[in-house]
Amino acid sequence: MKRIISLTLGLTALAALMTTPLAAQEILTLDDCLSIAKMRNTTVVNAGHQQTIALAGRKTAYSNIMPRLNGGLSARHSVIGPTKNNSQVVQGVEIGGGDRPARTSNSHSFSTTVNQTIYDGGAWWNQIKQSNQQIKASDLDYETSLITVTNQVKSAYYELLKDKKQLDVFRESQILREEQLRRSETMYRVGSVAQIDVFRSKVALNQVRIQILNQQTQIDNSKASLNMSMGRDQSLPVDVVTIEPQVRPLAISKQQVLALARNSHPSIRAGEHDVAAAGLGVKVAKSGWLPSITARGGYTRNNSELTRVYRSFDKNYNWYMNANINFNIWDGNRTSGNVQRTQAQENITRQNHRRAILLVERDVIQAINNYQSNLEKIDLYEDNLVEAAETMRLAEGRYQQGAGTLLEIIDAQENLTSARIQLVRAQYDAETYKARLESAIGSDDSGTMLFH
Repeated sequence: MKRIISLTLGLTALAALMTTPLAAQEILTLDDCLSIAKMRNTTVVNAGHQQTIALAGRKTAYSNIMPRLNGGLSARHSVIGPTKNNSQVVQGVEIGGGDRPARTSNSHSFSTTVNQTIYDGGAWWNQIKQSNQQIKASDLDYETSLITVTNQVKSAYYELLKDKKQLDVFRESQILREEQLRRSETMYRVGSVAQIDVFRSKVALNQVRIQILNQQTQIDNSKASLNMSMGRDQSLPVDVVTIEPQVRPLAISKQQVLALARNSHPSIRAGEHDVAAAGLGVKVAKSGWLPSITARGGYTRNNSELTRVYRSFDKNYNWYMNANINFNIWDGNRTSGNVQRTQAQENITRQNHRRAILLVERDVIQAINNYQSNLEKIDLYEDNLVEAAETMRLAEGRYQQGAGTLLEIIDAQENLTSARIQLVRAQYDAETYKARLESAIGSDDSGTMLFH
């Protein structure tokens, strides 16, 4: 038994050495992966750009109440060509006529104007309120993107850990199959078993080698998925620090979790601001039916000589001020169309908000159901592992005593490997469902609140 344990440890170390990549690769913690994703994941980056757009929208909204100052310079040189005038006879005397030479003229001017909106039916202050709501919504959308990406990174991280752990199980199974093959060859040489036992041992060993190849491919795919979730080139070499799964039951009821999600999830709170912004959009559209008041003032200097435009400021000038009030008597149904459009958009936004609540509730319920189901499976898989290990021990003893068959051992080995694989999957799936539950609630650090 000591020889088997020593052999197992030696082969495990050799297997680990063989799987060490030749190329240098990063070994990242979960926090490292999350930090990279928050800087490089396109979902987060685009959410940041949306925040910039919202802030720019507020600048545009405030511009509607700011005075608009314009200035202009102009210079003109005109030429009138030579003209021939017809003569006229007045009381028998011919007068006029003859040719008139070409003439030139110059004109130079400077002007500045100021325009100010005094009242526009409430459009400008509703646009400012609307832009503030949009900024709040964009900030919450950014929080949502961080939570979504955190869930993606954690899921990819745990998936990679799960695949690596399964590879360890298959490699340990390979060691058992290699040991069994040597044992069968030895027993065949002394005539204790038939040669068919050797062939069966080789087939069983090749099967587990195929499983190892498939699992190595799965690990490469999982690494690519982790890189993608971080916003990196999927071909970059990467490895992760092992985290042992921690299985903990929920500390609060499903209804409490749902209430927590409804109150805290940023996508729901963002939807509330979107609805408010859409309502203000309707008010902006309705302002088109109300009168508008504007004021305008200007100052102009003009002379045929350029130097006189910029000298003698008590001459060659003109200034004016006026105020206008405009009534929308009929605009071809433009305002009516805008009101209908914004009202429809408000209804759509309300439905989107309602849908966001339903999606959050669905995600919470599914995550809780999957997590609790997984906890029950883990208990069963742990029992199966104990029974499979005992079955394996008994099968080996019967075979060595000549009372059992090799098929019993191979079947017991497969059951033991399957039991270990199922337990590994369930443990790391539980971590994935925990991450999904935290995401569904709208928090990436709510584990202390949710779990014992």
